[in-house]
Amino acid sequence: MDIKQLKNIAAERVATARFDAKKLALIFTGATVLLSFVISLVSFLLSRQMESAMGLGGLGTRTILSAAQILIMLAGAVASPFWNLGYTRAALDTARDGSAEPKTLLAGFSRFFPAVRLLLLRGLLMIAAALGSVQVGTILYMLTPVSMVAMDRIETLLAGGEAALADPAAIEQLAEVFWPMYLLIGIVLLVVLIPMLYRLRLVEFSLMDGREKALKNMLESNFLMRGKCLWMFKLDLSFWWYFLLQALAAAVSYGDLLFNGSDAAYWIFYIFSAGAQLALGWQFLPRVQTAYALAYDEITKTGQA
Repeated sequence: MDIKQLKNIAAERVATARFDAKKLALIFTGATVLLSFVISLVSFLLSRQMESAMGLGGLGTRTILSAAQILIMLAGAVASPFWNLGYTRAALDTARDGSAEPKTLLAGFSRFFPAVRLLLLRGLLMIAAALGSVQVGTILYMLTPVSMVAMDRIETLLAGGEAALADPAAIEQLAEVFWPMYLLIGIVLLVVLIPMLYRLRLVEFSLMDGREKALKNMLESNFLMRGKCLWMFKLDLSFWWYFLLQALAAAVSYGDLLFNGSDAAYWIFYIFSAGAQLALGWQFLPRVQTAYALAYDEITKTGQA
């Protein structure tokens, strides 16, 4: 299917959905932003409590507060993927028959264990790819003449004893010497991960479409995406403006750094960032996600034909 045609169909499906697709996206984005705000606020308050509990007498209090802070952040990180899966299901319903409604957003939690298995399996695959890329990048670096310069610098530092190695200037020199190795590792990582991620682009949609077996799901996605990765990449490029706006909305939250990181500036910019995310979610998210849902249906139909 032509990308322009696909995006036009997505716009039509959003406009004719039984439940207002923009309102549904606003509910989804609003809940996401609200959860993030609550976690940030609680974390901020706990940090202030930890600062007030100084000295040995406050060690136990700081430990408890720090553990609570970690648990709250962990809870948010755990809940987020399942909430996102719910909107994936909503996008599929919008793309097909327009039947998505607010309760659809909870569909990800109903697939909790299949989703956990899928996320863990994909995470392990990504870790293995990253470790392999580090290994390959390091070997390639050692085969280049540049590595000899690094080895000479290390020998010189070792000759100076432990004191030389502990010198911050020496550590900075080593970082400068090894930057080609980091660059090679980064290039290998991109070469390995980008195709892998595109091969797995359909797993969330297929999971929410009833394919719950993690390994079979990933293998099916890999099969269906053969010859389709470039087309999907072009679809991603057609939404460059949306991803740029998302990045800018997120970057606004760091605006407090321009004001020496004051608490008031932090919360002002955080609120501006949250407002920008809500506006993007309401105005553009339905069309973007519905387009990807239509792409999934098109790829699946083509692969099964």
